Amino acid sequence: MSLSTGPRLLGPIHRPGCWDERDAPAVRHSLVMSIAAALFVAVAFPGLLPNLAPDLLPALALALSEVAPGAAAELPGAPSALPAAAIPTAIPTAIPTAPAGICAVPATALAPLAGLAVVGGLSGLDIRRRVEAGVHRRAEEQRLPSPRVAWLVPVLALSWPAFALAPALVRGPGPTPLVVAAFLVASLPLAWLAAVDLDVHRLPNAVTLPGLWLGPVVLVALGLIGGDPAAAGRAAVGGLVAGGAYGLLYTIGLLLARPGLGLGDVKLAGCLGPWLAFCGWTHLATGLYLGLAFGGLGAVALLLARRARAHTPIAHGPAMALGAGVALCLPLG
Repeated sequence: MSLSTGPRLLGPIHRPGCWDERDAPAVRHSLVMSIAAALFVAVAFPGLLPNLAPDLLPALALALSEVAPGAAAELPGAPSALPAAAIPTAIPTAIPTAPAGICAVPATALAPLAGLAVVGGLSGLDIRRRVEAGVHRRAEEQRLPSPRVAWLVPVLALSWPAFALAPALVRGPGPTPLVVAAFLVASLPLAWLAAVDLDVHRLPNAVTLPGLWLGPVVLVALGLIGGDPAAAGRAAVGGLVAGGAYGLLYTIGLLLARPGLGLGDVKLAGCLGPWLAFCGWTHLATGLYLGLAFGGLGAVALLLARRARAHTPIAHGPAMALGAGVALCLPLG
């Protein structure tokens, strides 16, 4: 067996109804959803993909270089040597037409950014220890190999300064310090969910269910405090829009008897929706699309590296988290 995940291929434990935490679409399903999303966006939003393609090419090359270096080398303009943890921040620093606040950081801001990197890294270290301890695992999941989550430390250490510079937050609605702080705190349970999903192919209800109402409450309050009722309104309904979109994909999969998503994915989309919509509808649409796109790209990378086959279940939550993070860092209108 070419995969090192062993028993993980047996798939997640089923929990019926709304308590279903599953998140294990097969590689082929991720590819189909990615292609379908690209076709839909190309028809409904013809200008979106051409504008995103030059900005996302470095991130694609970085992602492929981790699992299929040969494939990454074929991409034009691919960066030569950057770690995968730099993916969330490689895009905003590589866009030549990005706002000056992204590329030109004042010297006085370097110390606070370094502090954020340290705090983010320490938070990632704490989450790593908790995941490696396996407290999230059920009795039937204890036989799985030890989780490999060393990436949490550099990813959070690099993502926190990136979010602090993201134009969607710095120049977006609401009081900037409070908004940035809220997004930084929200990234911690999201990172934990991504790590757990990679380990056991589940998105635990203990985090996703509170996130469905806690995010909108916080963001609506921030929007009203900042005198931006439009942002508050978007945050109030963003979860319904995002969860509804993923719910539609889930329902279509059930009707076709080829489920490509689990209800864990639907609930995670409902959690991400308010945070993306708070910054704008363009961020919401882009974040949802990139989640599907990165899921498909990850499936391609696994196939090229011969680490998965068409029917191998893979975690989709990390792709959704990455898509949301990248959408926040892009200078979208």
